[in-house]
Amino acid sequence: MDTEIVLHEDDNLRIVKRLVLGRFVLSFHGPITFQARRPFQESVTKLRAEGCRSLILHLTEVPFVDSVALALITITWRTWTEAGLMVVIAQPSPYVKELLTLANITKLVSSFDSLQEAISSIKLGDPPTK
Repeated sequence: MDTEIVLHEDDNLRIVKRLVLGRFVLSFHGPITFQARRPFQESVTKLRAEGCRSLILHLTEVPFVDSVALALITITWRTWTEAGLMVVIAQPSPYVKELLTLANITKLVSSFDSLQEAISSIKLGDPPTK
């Protein structure tokens, strides 16, 4: 069952938590910028506190990210992997995908062209591999 909970919503950004086939998905709707750092961090922290072991950052509805967003993604990946947890990116918009690649973030964080591919990459019960 696909359940959806809005974790944050303002004029610029909406963050939705979904549980899809046993995997947690954070879907972002709007730009992720300096102004969105606190909602981003609070959402990620909330999921981790709830016992989430793997996280999919769904970025298809994100038209723009700034350097703060790139740092947030990198820091999230680093802190989660150091704790034995997993973070992947799903379906970034073309512009965001290009920025992730130019910033070499895709060398750290696995990125998938579809949400289904990202979901399939996370095997339930398996330890994270990247």
